[in-house]
Amino acid sequence: MSDGRDEAMNDADARLVSELGRALGPGASPPGLVERANGLLAFAAFDRELAGVLDTSSGELVGTRGAAPPGAVLRFEVADGSVAVEVSLAHGRLEGQVIAGVIAEVGLERLSGPGTTATVDDLGRFVFDRPGTGPVRLALRGARPEPVATDWFLP
Repeated sequence: MSDGRDEAMNDADARLVSELGRALGPGASPPGLVERANGLLAFAAFDRELAGVLDTSSGELVGTRGAAPPGAVLRFEVADGSVAVEVSLAHGRLEGQVIAGVIAEVGLERLSGPGTTATVDDLGRFVFDRPGTGPVRLALRGARPEPVATDWFLP
């Protein structure tokens, strides 16, 4: 493998690796590069288990033309059905309930800055008061080794 090619690498990837090798030159890697790359790979794995929106009570995908109407109910589910959650947006709150899977904590993540977390009660319910504006997604943490993230939506 003198050219840096992997058997599973397609021609476009091979060209990219070759160009990166020329751009970086023969010098040593910068300090911390491996740790940063591993962190990015861990984050990429996080999105591999993406819970997609299945249905909304409003009949339109949330976030496509603005915030969800009050009372909208969103249902997110992982493809294999092992995790499912319903979210309702009403009264300035984001309320949810885990309806499949073992989830202990739900994080409300924002594009615009730090998010918050909520504990899931014995009935699978969780609440975020004043979820704010702008795109958010839920990070569901529980029995699975990796968290599950929902699609981005507007509260």
